[in-house]
Amino acid sequence: MVYQTPKPVKNYKNLVKHGTTKLTQQLYVLFFVYNSPELSYMMSNKQAQLIQQARQLVACGNMAVLSTLSSTMPGYPFGSTVQYICDDNAYTPFLFISDLAQHTKNLRRHAKLSLTVFDEHNINSPEISRLTLLATAKQLPRPSSQYLIQQFVERIPEAHNYANLLDFNIWQLKIERVRFIAGFGDIVWFEQPQWCA
Repeated sequence: MVYQTPKPVKNYKNLVKHGTTKLTQQLYVLFFVYNSPELSYMMSNKQAQLIQQARQLVACGNMAVLSTLSSTMPGYPFGSTVQYICDDNAYTPFLFISDLAQHTKNLRRHAKLSLTVFDEHNINSPEISRLTLLATAKQLPRPSSQYLIQQFVERIPEAHNYANLLDFNIWQLKIERVRFIAGFGDIVWFEQPQWCA
């Protein structure tokens, strides 16, 4: 395969700043300066690997830190631990939470949230993989979400204790953006179309 002589590109700086890991930034510079198809392939392959790792982290976990906007202390984030499940592709997480919980009250007023998932088996390592989902929450009607409640109980058996309590409801998270830290210095942002592709 024959490639044309590389042509310098002058407007790469705005694109470089969106790079996350040092490796990704270097690849952006090399690609946009030297217009290399090989580097383009390396970048897309690296991105695909990181998305797969991130989805696997979400799919394998069931405990996360939920951050909502406080309804009693405006402007302050409110953090709490929650359990979650996700669909088969790990595109969409679901919460099963009580109307009485403070984070639920917060979500009724401000639907925007972040959900931080981390590698529960490697929590003491400084290179622990972790991921933050920026999302908008929506409560689903209980009659039409019974199958999700059943999945919640199957995945998290302790949920059987409150599965029949009518103040517990399923909330669906619509992902807007994802920040994934695969390890020390290995950081990337995924936009919603990339995450759900």
